[in-house]
Parts: sequence; structure tokens; C-alpha cells
Amino acid sequence: VVEVGSKRWRLDVNGRCECILMLSSVNLPGGIQRRRTYEDQLQMRTLFSEGDILTAEVHSYFGDGSMALHTRSDRYGKLNGGTIVKVPCSLVPRLKKHFVEMHEGQCVVVFGCNGYVWVGPGHMVSGATQDSSTQASVDSDDVLRKCA
Repeated sequence: VVEVGSKRWRLDVNGRCECILMLSSVNLPGGIQRRRTYEDQLQMRTLFSEGDILTAEVHSYFGDGSMALHTRSDRYGKLNGGTIVKVPCSLVPRLKKHFVEMHEGQCVVVFGCNGYVWVGPGHMVSGATQDSSTQASVDSDDVLRKCA
């Protein structure tokens, strides 16, 4: 996340343009489906703040090359407790599933088509609905050593 703005987040996706993620394109805590209010707009930093690493899906492309993203599924959201590696886009193949579980689900590798590869603990891939206090109890360095 590069910037939190009015009803939107600007994201760096390793492309020509930065992308936008609208407040209306994310799941609210608790999986609530409702119209976004002014209070939701004030609480945007509790969902995603500057420096956060996210997984999202491309919703639409615009004529200038920019994109709109969305995280309307439980598999998309903030990535916690892992390591991100930047590789050339040509090294990341097109896959049916970009979330690969290893070591019986203890480790997850997320391959982004943009050249970002995230390696982290399996249960740390979380949407905005999971509680961060339970995520912090796992030693991510130990899990990453097992994945290597």
C-alpha cells in the first residue's frame, strides 16, 4: 500500500501505473455485506495502511494502463508474517492457483503475476476478517526455515 486516500488505497503492483483499491471493493471485518458509510471511510487504516502487503485480484483495466483491484474473497487480503521476494515477471508462470501450500499447509507461497513472490506461514494469508492477535503467536522465521 502506497497511500490511503478518500475511499481508496493506492497500491504499487510493479507496473507502469499504480493501482487503486476502492473501499467498496474490500470485505469489511466480520464479512459484513452492506453499503460503505462515512465511518467505514474513517476506519480505512484499520483494514490496510501504508506499507502493508496485499493479495488482490484485478477487477478492471483502464485506458491509461492503470487497474482497479478488489479483495472481495476470503483468500485475498493482507499478508502477515512472511517474506516478499521480487523476481522478473518472466520467471513467474501463469498458474491456475497462485497460492501454493507446502509442508502440509504450514507454509504458503503466493506467486504474483507482477513478479512478487511471498513466502510465509500457511494460516497467515488472511482477509480483513481475521484477528491479528492470533496471527502474531506463530514464529514466522521458524516456518520460513521449514519452507526453504
